[in-house]
Amino acid sequence: MKYRILILLSLMLSLAGKAQTNEIQLDEDGIMRVGAPVTIVTIGNSITAGYSNTSAYWAWPAQLERMLGPEYQVKNYAVSGTTMNIHINSSYRNTGNYPKAKAANPDILFIAHGTNDAVPGRWNQWGELFCDDYKSMVASFRDGGRNPIIYSIMSPPVFGSNRVEQNKNIEQQVLPRVKQVATEVGAGIIDFNTPFVGRNDCFPDNVHPSDPTAKRMAEIVKSAMLPQQKLSAQAKVKKGTVISPTMVVVEPGSSATLTPSAPTKGSWLWSGPNGFTSTKRVLKLKNITSGGVYNVCFQDEAGNRSVLNYLVSVRGQKAGTITPNVLVADNGWQETATVTVRPGQDIKFGPSCSAGNDEGTWSWRGPNGFFAYGRELVISVMTAAKAGRYGVTFTDAQGRQTTAVFDVKVEGELYCPKLVCHGHNEDGWRQTDSIAVKPGTPVTFAPHPTNGKWEWTGPNGFHSNERHNQIFDFNEKMEGKYIGTYTNEAGCRQQLVVTLVLAKEEKNKK
Repeated sequence: MKYRILILLSLMLSLAGKAQTNEIQLDEDGIMRVGAPVTIVTIGNSITAGYSNTSAYWAWPAQLERMLGPEYQVKNYAVSGTTMNIHINSSYRNTGNYPKAKAANPDILFIAHGTNDAVPGRWNQWGELFCDDYKSMVASFRDGGRNPIIYSIMSPPVFGSNRVEQNKNIEQQVLPRVKQVATEVGAGIIDFNTPFVGRNDCFPDNVHPSDPTAKRMAEIVKSAMLPQQKLSAQAKVKKGTVISPTMVVVEPGSSATLTPSAPTKGSWLWSGPNGFTSTKRVLKLKNITSGGVYNVCFQDEAGNRSVLNYLVSVRGQKAGTITPNVLVADNGWQETATVTVRPGQDIKFGPSCSAGNDEGTWSWRGPNGFFAYGRELVISVMTAAKAGRYGVTFTDAQGRQTTAVFDVKVEGELYCPKLVCHGHNEDGWRQTDSIAVKPGTPVTFAPHPTNGKWEWTGPNGFHSNERHNQIFDFNEKMEGKYIGTYTNEAGCRQQLVVTLVLAKEEKNKK
């Protein structure tokens, strides 16, 4: 009887151990196998960059990635203040993100420019060149035989008495030209304008979307894009393992058959390592000694295109060695894979690979279905629900992979971050909780941290649930203390007081 109890207890402990680690599954090579996601790149201005969102986590491209799931990686290379116009300093092509966006070699590209081009002074001087500049941008992403699926995004409206002419230019000048270019270059169109006409409540500062609005934008993109992604996948190997319909691990010298399918007739185009191309639907790889990503693009008879990425890896081949690095609460980087944090603290992972950090793809998996892409990973406001095992896999251009596993514990006293306010008036941005404002001018206050919720009350019936707040046409009725209550998911609750007053010289005139 005792013997049976011991066996049962041992089995229960074994199952419990598996349940605790089932988010991270390692194969016989110690690798967490992950496939090659379809790469989406977004370019644009501050609306896409997430300027007024609580953090980059809530910008619409980041929300889109989470909606689409681990089969898609979204790389956001938007830059605030930029234009499609190539003739001025604020041109997107003058930024460091422009070459990065091209180097990412996107499978799908979203272009979201036009709002800043519509500023009256700019449009009056350069508007007639907008279409040429736009087509030149598209051509640059098609250099070298590349041909990403492209979507042109129609700018949302802007609001406020000081932006009437800009919004008129968006509606009457920019949007028709975006449609025209999209037709000429074979791009799809995504409408961020029509759903938000008259909805200034969705844009706290009259230009930039709130977090819920950014979510709606991501939903609009998803609903426009996914119906076009019609491919299904299947794969077989002679000797090896089919990890998923788009990923195989083969024994050296073995073979694999990659079989995508589509519901309609059309043409197929494959690309792969070392300049590989094929126009057959079924791809048969023989005597495999080196792997990689095989991209297949299907075009139906109506000209619509969809893509899949297959990853082929060779058993026993690894992509170097990963060194684990962790940063907790700005206490300095530690070379460790085991870390304990207090509830409410942030944790940053910064692994490095001996094979070269920028020569491949970093893929993360973790508790409760967590996934993310990119080498550095920040998990904000740690809670017990976020504790557990996080795995990161680095995949190089030859399909070789290597994995590091991080074990994270959350225990100790609740950590509450220091609240700091940044204010902006005619003097620009500065860190302060007291701002003097000239009558009739705007003022902005945006506190940190960005990883929680804010609720504000203030004079003249002021109320806001936004972190980033802008007040227009400041006057005496708006003077006083603005009280912001910060809360986060770890249970921290604090208040920050921001005082707005009329500039002294204006008061002295009365």
